[in-house]
Amino acid sequence: MNDQLKGWYKSGRLPHFDGGEVAQFLTFRLEDSLPAEVLDNLRSHLDFLPEDKRAACLRRNCERVLDKGLGACWLNRRDIAKVVQDCITFGHRKSYVLHSWAIMPNHVHLLLTPMKTHSLPVIVKSIKSYSGKMCNRILDVNGAFWQENYFDRFARNARHYEAIKSYIEWNPVAAKLCGQPADWKMGSIGSGWLE
Repeated sequence: MNDQLKGWYKSGRLPHFDGGEVAQFLTFRLEDSLPAEVLDNLRSHLDFLPEDKRAACLRRNCERVLDKGLGACWLNRRDIAKVVQDCITFGHRKSYVLHSWAIMPNHVHLLLTPMKTHSLPVIVKSIKSYSGKMCNRILDVNGAFWQENYFDRFARNARHYEAIKSYIEWNPVAAKLCGQPADWKMGSIGSGWLE
C-alpha cells in the first residue's frame, strides 16, 4: 500500500513533513479547544519574529493554552478517551510503530514512526476520522469532533526523540492533572501500554 509520501508540504497555514519511516511528534486537538480569536491573538504576537521561527513559537504557545483546558474537554470522559486510545493503539505495528502517547482533556500527543509506505496524513486522518465518528455517536452530536489540522514535528536525532517522549509523558504533570506520569491513565505510561 503506497499512501503517496509527500516530503515537505503545507496544509492550511501549517508546514508538515511526511518522510516515511521517521519518528514524528503529533498533536491534534478537539474542535473547540482553541477558539479562533485566541489563535488569532497568538499569531498576532509573532509578527516580530522571522517567518522560519513563527511556527515553532506558535506551537509552543498553543501547547500552553491547550493545557489550560479550554472547550468542552470531552477527552476527560473515560468512555470518550477510551475510544481515542483504542484508535491510537489499533494502528500500532499495522501502519506505524507507536512509541508514546498522552490523551489530554482537549488534545492528544503521539510519538510514532510510520511504517514503510504509510503516509503521515493518511495515518492521522484514519485515527481522527474513526475516533471522531465514534465519539460523536457516544455524545449524540453531529459536526466536527477534531480540529481539521494537526501539528507534526519529526525527531531530528536520538536526543530530540527522548525529549519529545519525555514531553509527552510529563505533559499531564505539567498541566497539573496528576503528580507523576504513571498516575495519568490515558497515557502510554499510566495505562500500562507497552511498546
